[in-house]
Amino acid sequence: MSHFPGHVVAGAAALAAALGVFAFTLNSLVRRRLRLSIFLLGAYLLLNLVLAVAHPAMAPALDAELRAIEELVLAAAVINLIVLSLINPLRSDRVPDRFPTILQDFIVVGLLVLMATFVFKDRLL
Repeated sequence: MSHFPGHVVAGAAALAAALGVFAFTLNSLVRRRLRLSIFLLGAYLLLNLVLAVAHPAMAPALDAELRAIEELVLAAAVINLIVLSLINPLRSDRVPDRFPTILQDFIVVGLLVLMATFVFKDRLL
């Protein structure tokens, strides 16, 4: 179906994990912010499906750019999911004192920038 079936499996597994954490948590901040990961993972899977169907008719340069965006969307969703799950208490409705939401946002954006810089390198330019 796709050039990267492992990525599709990883995206589907991450979506299942995000939905599981969403169902398990009592923390309203985590639930609210998990919606971003769920949306991004759904968009990732939809984009992967579109790319799989349209691949034969697509220009190679456009295909490469869309694949890079697709991978970055997956990375953003997974980073957001991991940061939320590791930092916040899932069974109580509070924000940790040492990690206010602004710091959590900084961690997510910082990790995404590092990943885009060192893993994706010039493909995102």
